[in-house]
Amino acid sequence: MSATKRVGRGAQGNVSVLVIAFIVVTMLLAGAIARVGGAVVEKSRAANAADAAALAAAGALSRGGAVIEACGVARTTALDNGARLLTCRGGAGSAEVVVALGHAQARARARTPLGMAEFGTAGEPDIP
Repeated sequence: MSATKRVGRGAQGNVSVLVIAFIVVTMLLAGAIARVGGAVVEKSRAANAADAAALAAAGALSRGGAVIEACGVARTTALDNGARLLTCRGGAGSAEVVVALGHAQARARARTPLGMAEFGTAGEPDIP
């Protein structure tokens, strides 16, 4: 009987180790999935902020504003969306911006409405 009891105790110890290993692996996978999900959300928020900033800049250009004014509007819009404006270009009836939000970056371009005159000049520098 004592040999049978020893075998039973050894099996219980092995099961405990396997259960602990399973729990650890499950927790690591859950953490990895949460990080990936957070990165996807951050990238989406950055893309939304870039879209809004580009649209705001294009709107300012369509109202006759200079590229530097349009980029100021884009910077304010990016900040309102929790992002920071990295680059802003305007000209030929469009505005292009790059924003950063956390570790994510996004680029967006917006054109002024059809039929509007082109604003900005090719010689104007980028506004960081």
